[in-house]
Amino acid sequence: MKKRVEELEVWQQAMALASAIYGVTSRGGFFRDQSLRDDMRSAATAVPAWIAAAFDAAESESRLDLGVSEASYSCCLLRVYLDVATDLEYLTEVESRALVDQTQQVRRGVVGVREAASHPPPTCDRSSDERDHVTRTP
Repeated sequence: MKKRVEELEVWQQAMALASAIYGVTSRGGFFRDQSLRDDMRSAATAVPAWIAAAFDAAESESRLDLGVSEASYSCCLLRVYLDVATDLEYLTEVESRALVDQTQQVRRGVVGVREAASHPPPTCDRSSDERDHVTRTP
């Protein structure tokens, strides 16, 4: 039986990351820097949203790939925003390192959504039987 997305460890980690980002962006320099705050929150909440979209799209290879790609991309964006926030001293080095580690852990887990959705990864290889039956036009 297929799991619910809320049961996936990576989705739970992504939700925890989004909560952590909301927590740190509710104070300090983020109060004045609404643009960076909003970008970080948007990227952080996009991760579990795209994980859910990918998981629910298991019947469609292209939608599954899109969800996994966008979740990974959102993690990359968040990573850059964390660096900017640290450079601006909105975050301490300790806070930044913990959030970067958390983001990287989620990003690594995103690729597992494909397996959790019971959808094998695409392959470019064909069996030798398939190659033998390919007809070529002269």
